[in-house]
Amino acid sequence: SISAHAQTVWDKKPFQQWSGYEAIQIIIDSPWAKTIRDDNGSYSANIRLHSALPIRQALVRQKQTRMNYNRLNAADKAKIDSDVQEALECPECTNFYIVTLRIIPTDQKALRLLTSSSLDDLKPYVSLANDKGERRELINFIPPKGGGDNAVFFDNAVFYFKRLDERGKPLLTIENKKLYFSVDEKAWKGKLMHLPKVTFEVSKLGSVDISA
Repeated sequence: SISAHAQTVWDKKPFQQWSGYEAIQIIIDSPWAKTIRDDNGSYSANIRLHSALPIRQALVRQKQTRMNYNRLNAADKAKIDSDVQEALECPECTNFYIVTLRIIPTDQKALRLLTSSSLDDLKPYVSLANDKGERRELINFIPPKGGGDNAVFFDNAVFYFKRLDERGKPLLTIENKKLYFSVDEKAWKGKLMHLPKVTFEVSKLGSVDISA
């Protein structure tokens, strides 16, 4: 569990002032991210609500701290800012909830299973739902592509779900209390660690992800 300091860092100061440690804590254990360990303890699964702005800010800040951003001159900072601007703004996030899954440390067997998966393979088994039983089916899946820290999604598998249903109703409103990301164990035929239903507390997600 993260410290009380890390829990509130996103409220206390702009992301450009987060330390590398604070950014990592938001990425692995926060209202927008959960990390689940394999029963054998060989690896963990990091599940993140990438469509939540604090996650994207933390990813950008993590990259900045590794590049000693604060010590760079104005021109170099401007170049880095330009390079990450689209990833930070995430135009896709306007219409979609985006969930990412990363295996830590990179387990080659697990990574191969994710890499070889397709939308058709996973669509029957992966969903996003609220506490009232309303759900969104998986509409797009991007397998891990590698690329390390230079890639927007790193070594993540990426899952897309529509924010609005066919009537234009959002999945999350102020009346909702929980958001669930579910992967049935049949998805990878039991060859990948079982992922319990991952729960996000809606009240802690922030106004960007909740419709009033």
